[in-house]
Amino acid sequence: MNAERTVRRPDPPAVRWVGVAAISGAMFLLLTRQSAFRGWEAGLAALLNGIVGAPTKWTRGSDVFYVGIGTNKVFALQLVTGCSTALLIIPMLLLAGVYVHFGRVRLVHMMIGLLLSCAAMLTVNMIRLVVVGVYTVHSGRSGFELAHTIIGSLIVLAGGAATLLLFSRWISRASTVAADAPPIRARMKEGAQE
Repeated sequence: MNAERTVRRPDPPAVRWVGVAAISGAMFLLLTRQSAFRGWEAGLAALLNGIVGAPTKWTRGSDVFYVGIGTNKVFALQLVTGCSTALLIIPMLLLAGVYVHFGRVRLVHMMIGLLLSCAAMLTVNMIRLVVVGVYTVHSGRSGFELAHTIIGSLIVLAGGAATLLLFSRWISRASTVAADAPPIRARMKEGAQE
């Protein structure tokens, strides 16, 4: 199966700069508003833990949520920078900015890919946080250690790798460069001569 991929024209430079600015702005917000983002993630994790049967309590804006409410095993789980989905999203945004800047992928395709990938990364991290919450409620500190260090790490590694693989596949399918195109310098010279 050797289907020819259609080659899309790159976005005009002004569109690419707007895209790079938007992606850079998103990275800046994730870096500077890290605590607010973690608070939002903690709220979502508390909600999801409550749905699966790990009674929770969370205060709006806090990056701490409590699991095991109403039992004799109440634990506070705090989302620190290393536990945040932002840590997984920022490198993807950086890669996306580079691809958009050089016109390798049209902005609309990149934004769709980013939205899908960020949602997938968030889903993977929420699965990890739910597993940590449930194990903590059922097995206490030893459950937390097992779920946080081993099971949670495996979930994030597998889910993160799958998400990055799908994101890379999306970028390659939406590329503005033909499979048999010459190197970028040769294409830039051709563009300048036109």
